Amino acid sequence: MPYYLFKKLDIGEPNSTRMSIQLADRSIVHPRGIIEDLLVKVGTFTYPVDFVILDINEDVDVTLILGRPFLATAKALIDVHSGKLILRAGNEQATFSVSGTY
Repeated sequence: MPYYLFKKLDIGEPNSTRMSIQLADRSIVHPRGIIEDLLVKVGTFTYPVDFVILDINEDVDVTLILGRPFLATAKALIDVHSGKLILRAGNEQATFSVSGTY
């Protein structure tokens, strides 16, 4: 989660971390902290999500990136050919169109 968004949401203090992250450009960054088990609503479902707080520039097209741990928690199925993302909770599921969003 970008630091500017974290401050805007006013969701408390992050837990400290000694983590370092290598970005796609191979640069190494050190997060400001981690917010654990923040409840995030996606469609009709609510999931507990851990966010790493990073000092990165604001991007109006991409506010949050939900990574592999979230996809595992949401029991996600991604159909690249049809451009669909299916999230599941219990016996329910929600389908989202993801074509053209990259």
